[in-house]
Amino acid sequence: MNDRATGLAIDALRQDLAAAFRLTARFGWHESVGNHFSVAVSDDGRKFLMNPKWRHFASIRASDLPVLTIEAGAPATVARLAQEIDTAGRDDGAGCVILGCAGMSALKPALDRQATVPLIDGVAASACLARAAVDCLVAAG
Repeated sequence: MNDRATGLAIDALRQDLAAAFRLTARFGWHESVGNHFSVAVSDDGRKFLMNPKWRHFASIRASDLPVLTIEAGAPATVARLAQEIDTAGRDDGAGCVILGCAGMSALKPALDRQATVPLIDGVAASACLARAAVDCLVAAG
């Protein structure tokens, strides 16, 4: 895909994600600790769109959603995430942390070594849930 096509696709994803934030606020589903949505914009899941910190979902516009890049395995990235995970467990009483985007899956082994609470790979958990749903439908006939 050329850069122009990629840019247009990302712009469309920005518009859809901004709409999802506003709808989430409208339905009252936006109040929780560390709530965010992200959309991968690269095949490897390391580039993604995500809402800015401290912005209310109802006020997020497409132009507010930057493309972020995870440097998988970079020591500074792992250290910062481990610090946030520790804070969530210690200060917020989190019993576990779900690593929500596909780009985080590659970081789980390094984070597991430093984490003070159990970590759940959100992608793997979603796949297991989807498989269980299919199994239930098959069993129900």
